[in-house]
Amino acid sequence: MSEDFEQDHSESEASEQALVGSPRTAARTAARPSRTVGALLAVAALAVVGVLIAVSLGVGRGGQAAVASHSPTASAADSPSTGLSPSPSQRPSPPAAGQPWGGLAWDAPVVAVLPWGHVPDQLVGWNGRYVGLDIVGTDHSGGVVVANSTDLAHWTTLASGAGAPFPGGLDGGRVALLVGPAGLVAIGPYDVCDSQCPAAQVWSSVDGSAWTKHDEVPFGTILEGVTAGPKGIIAIGSRGLEKNEMWYSATGELWRTVDLSGAEFADSGIASVGAVPDGFVAVGGIGLVAPPPGVIGDTFGKPAAWWSADGLTWTRASVQEAGLNTAPFTWVVAWPYGLTVEQGNAGQWMSEDGRSWKPAPDDDMSFWSRWADDNRVVAIVDGDPNLGTPDQLWTWIKGPGWRQLSQPNFPAPWEWYTGFVTQDGVVALARMSGSDEWDQVVVLRGHATP
Repeated sequence: MSEDFEQDHSESEASEQALVGSPRTAARTAARPSRTVGALLAVAALAVVGVLIAVSLGVGRGGQAAVASHSPTASAADSPSTGLSPSPSQRPSPPAAGQPWGGLAWDAPVVAVLPWGHVPDQLVGWNGRYVGLDIVGTDHSGGVVVANSTDLAHWTTLASGAGAPFPGGLDGGRVALLVGPAGLVAIGPYDVCDSQCPAAQVWSSVDGSAWTKHDEVPFGTILEGVTAGPKGIIAIGSRGLEKNEMWYSATGELWRTVDLSGAEFADSGIASVGAVPDGFVAVGGIGLVAPPPGVIGDTFGKPAAWWSADGLTWTRASVQEAGLNTAPFTWVVAWPYGLTVEQGNAGQWMSEDGRSWKPAPDDDMSFWSRWADDNRVVAIVDGDPNLGTPDQLWTWIKGPGWRQLSQPNFPAPWEWYTGFVTQDGVVALARMSGSDEWDQVVVLRGHATP
């Protein structure tokens, strides 16, 4: 495989757990679809990087991706309501729980005072708070800081320096901050080099303040993607095309190597894994053929998917024959209505349970950014401020389906960084101007109206 391919492909990757973003994401992205098929997903992933990276965070107006990551289906307890002051205007009472929203009434932007000096690369909702992890400073020279917040605007440091995970720094590497069954888990670095990769570390914490390093991990030197859910944690890696590696842990402390030698994984490559309430799903392709050396192009092969109830025993899923079935799946994301997966530049597929897949209807492909809790999705159809076209926000809930939200006082941010659905609306980090990527980060709070 060409060096250009390796470099370009590594920049298109994301993990599947936290909702994170940063103006520095061209250099460091902790939430990208895994490269686990090694040579596998080549430019197929690049062809959709604008949509894929934006699935949780959105895309900057200037063409720079505002990166997303893990837990797009955070529970209501994981998505606290903010403590920001409401706008002076009178707002109707919010809709009852489980009822459709009609619109969003937005508060005025509030400047976020972030301990890292930028939006953290890893940000998750956990135990009624938001928890972020990243390096202090914009030149990657600072130490790791873990901090939490109830409103995204005001933050309290939980751990730093020698008391934080990766006390020696991240050295430009990517990490994943996961919400596991027993607390927070930080894993990394991963996907940061071509040959001489530092060994991955695993750290866990029950409160976000005290962190424990677990030395007995079987990853070796290459770790390329992770996901966590109620059933545990899955990590994936590869040693090239069709050389899958997978590991499972119930809590992040003890790890087991998953046996992928069975017929269900024959002639296959895994690109991405996702956690669902009753287990895990994995997606990739079978019969994979890499582009010739020095040629930039899609990896060919049929899309394939697998599911597991325990992370150790896997079954091949059913994938409906349709259209151009010559590209592998590249990235799986779990939402309240089921799962979606990207198939290179061939479109998007859906599944209710991960056991059978079919092409998604066209209207489900138009949303650039999506945030979700256990019951609802809020999606952004990206506008263009240069053309005077505002973003549209839509909401989905089981039963009524999709509905566009009215928002007469929409603040029209230039770039969305990261967002969460709360019990009574949405809260997001954004910037308001396109003049400088280091503009002030603000918190935008939208209150749901009937």
